[in-house]
Amino acid sequence: MLLKISNVLIIIILLSVGICTSTLVANVSEECMGNTNSNFLFPSCFSGEVMYVYDVYSYAKTLDSGCPQIQTSNVNVSEGCCAFHNASEDCGMRYYGPNGDLTTYSDCSGSVSCQKPIGWNDTIKVCNQSVFLPQTNYMQLNYHCIEEIQICSICSCTVSGTSLYIWNGEYPNAVNDCSLTSGCSCSIKSSGGSPIQLIAFDIRFKMNLTSGDCAQRLHIQDGKSEFDIACDDHNAFKKRTVYISTSNDIKLRLDNSLEGSNGYFWIQVKAFESIDTLTLHCGKENATYSCNDNFTIISENITEFVLQDRINKVAESGNGVGIGTIIGVVVAIIVLVVLALIAYRLWKRYKDKNTKVDPKPDPETDTDDDEFFNNNDQTPITSRAPEAVLIRMNTNI
Repeated sequence: MLLKISNVLIIIILLSVGICTSTLVANVSEECMGNTNSNFLFPSCFSGEVMYVYDVYSYAKTLDSGCPQIQTSNVNVSEGCCAFHNASEDCGMRYYGPNGDLTTYSDCSGSVSCQKPIGWNDTIKVCNQSVFLPQTNYMQLNYHCIEEIQICSICSCTVSGTSLYIWNGEYPNAVNDCSLTSGCSCSIKSSGGSPIQLIAFDIRFKMNLTSGDCAQRLHIQDGKSEFDIACDDHNAFKKRTVYISTSNDIKLRLDNSLEGSNGYFWIQVKAFESIDTLTLHCGKENATYSCNDNFTIISENITEFVLQDRINKVAESGNGVGIGTIIGVVVAIIVLVVLALIAYRLWKRYKDKNTKVDPKPDPETDTDDDEFFNNNDQTPITSRAPEAVLIRMNTNI
C-alpha cells in the first residue's frame, strides 16, 4: 500500500512539473546517401501529433573515416557513417531541398510521418577539402512532434495552455480563398500579465503578381500599437521570434486579398513567463480587406534589436520574475508540503497498524538470550559495506 501511495505522489509531482514546462523535444532522423531501399529519411510522430521540421543538414565525413561517398547494396557501411558525431569529424551545411525549394521541410511539416530521399551538397565552399569528402554523404533532419489539440485554426478554435500554436486551418495545404479566410482572427491573452511571444515556424505569404504588393499578412493589434507579419518575414522554416507584445492581450488577424489557395503560416504562441496560461479564441469576423483589395504593410520593422530591447525591459521589471511566476512557485511549494504531510500520515497509519508490540519480559524468567550468549562463542561480528552496483546508462537517443 505504501509503495502504491509513493508511486501516486511521484506521478502527481511529475505532472505538476510537466504542466509548468512547454519545452519542445528535439527529434532526429539520419541516413546515408545511397541507392538502397534504406537510404531515406523516415521521421514520424505518434498518433494525434504532427511534425514541424525546423532544420535539415547535409554532412560529410572525413576522408580517413572509411565512409563511402555513396552507399550501395554491395558496400557495408558502419552506423557511424550515417550519424553526426562532432564538428571535427563532420562538416556540413543547412539543406534547403532540390533547387532550394524547401520541399524536405514542407512535405513533412504538418504530417504525422513522411519519407524523403537523401540529398547532397558540394562541400568545397565550407569544408576543408584535404580533410572531408568532396560531397556530403549523409543527412540529418531535425523536427518536433506537436499535439494537434494545442494547434488552433485561425478561423475557428478555442484553447488554453502554456504553449499554443496558430496556423491556417488548411495546413499543410495553402490558405483558402480570400472570401473564406480574410478577417479570421484570434484574441490571445496571458493569465498573469506576461507579454506574449510569437515565434515563426513557417511563414510563406504570397505577393499579388500583378501589383507586386504583399497580398497576405497577419495583422497584430497590441493595445494602441499595430504591427504585421507579412511577405518579408519568410523564414525558410527556421524558428525565430517575430514579435513580443507590450501588453498581455493582443489580437491577430489574417488579411488575405488573393483568390484561390495561396500562402501558408504556422506560428507558436508563448507567454514570456512560461508559467502563465494563454487563452486563444479564434473565429471568422467581417473582413477588413476583401478580395483584390490593397493594404499597406506597416512600416515599422520589428528587428532583433527591438525584440532584445523588449526582452530587457521585461527582465528589468522585477528581474524577469512576474506575479504569475511568484504565484506559481508559492502554489507549487504549498502543494508539495500538503503532499508530504499526506504521505507522512498514511505511512504512520500503515506503520502503526502493522507493528506488533511484544509484552514486557519478566527479568526472572526471561533467560533465553542469556543462555544463548553464555553458551556460544562471542566472536565479534564484522559488518560489511554493500558492494557498489554500477548501472550503465544508455546514452543513445
